[in-house]
Amino acid sequence: MANRRRRAVARAAERTGAPGGRPGTQPSGAQPSGLQSSERPIGGRPAARPARPGAGRQRGRTTTRGLRPPGMVIGVISGVVVLIVAIVALSLNSSTTAYAAPLEPAPASLVHAVTTVPASALNQVGTGLATLPPTVVKGPLLRAAGKPEMLYVGAEYCPYCAFERWAMIVALSRFGHFHGLDTIRSSSIDVFKLTDTFSFVHVHYTSRYLTFVPRELYTNIPQGTYYKPLQTMTAQQTGLFTKYNSTQSFPFVDVGNRYINVGLSTPSNHGTADIHGHTWQGIARALSHPSTSIAQAVLGAANQLTAEICTVTGGAPRSVCRTPGVTAAASHL
Repeated sequence: MANRRRRAVARAAERTGAPGGRPGTQPSGAQPSGLQSSERPIGGRPAARPARPGAGRQRGRTTTRGLRPPGMVIGVISGVVVLIVAIVALSLNSSTTAYAAPLEPAPASLVHAVTTVPASALNQVGTGLATLPPTVVKGPLLRAAGKPEMLYVGAEYCPYCAFERWAMIVALSRFGHFHGLDTIRSSSIDVFKLTDTFSFVHVHYTSRYLTFVPRELYTNIPQGTYYKPLQTMTAQQTGLFTKYNSTQSFPFVDVGNRYINVGLSTPSNHGTADIHGHTWQGIARALSHPSTSIAQAVLGAANQLTAEICTVTGGAPRSVCRTPGVTAAASHL
């Protein structure tokens, strides 16, 4: 009987797996129930067990409401990041388009309107709003190709150059012909932003009376803390630019080393302010109407430049230099 009891106890121990026949314990080295293979302890430290259902609940509120599985959260965040990047890229592309208003050949009708302003309009305006005279200098006559030289140094982004080019084109067209004029706008992040104007970067000017040398040093495209470089100056041009322009401001116009024009020839509340917000065609049409502020500013500055040029050409041609508008401007030099 005793042997029969011992055999029964041994069989029961084998069924429960308890060492030594003790029920309710696991064999030595066995993985605790409830842990997966990936949750095995590392370096002898016990692995954390999965949170119990409802473990995130706090008294009076539920912190798990509205949460989503980690994979879904990551997907939502990734989508938001992609959307933000797309918006920023679109914004930058739009800004770049504004900055880099591409050079385009000026329409023939526009060039004709600016280069053939009626003499009657120029004479009626006279000095107009060009009340700031140039600086008179003495030195060797600036010459190029055997003729007096007019040197212009500016930049495509410059809003004041934007105005001065209109006046220069009107004035220089009385002595010669332009080829290769391009339309462009001034900087979109400076004062008087996006003013319609021209660029001289591709210009070829022919005249029997003088040589016109333009240098556009920068584009209207921001780069770093300034603008993208464009053209460079010779050592002689750099010497003149720094000698007569201590602030190195734009625009800079040296007429034969006799007259130096730095900045606008009109008060700051005119000039660029008058043409800003108008289209190329609108500005060109206004030049034929002397009573407009655009004509008073542009044609007044053009008459002043014409008078300066007439000084270095010896008063030629007489058909230009003896006109009432130029004579009136000459009295202010």
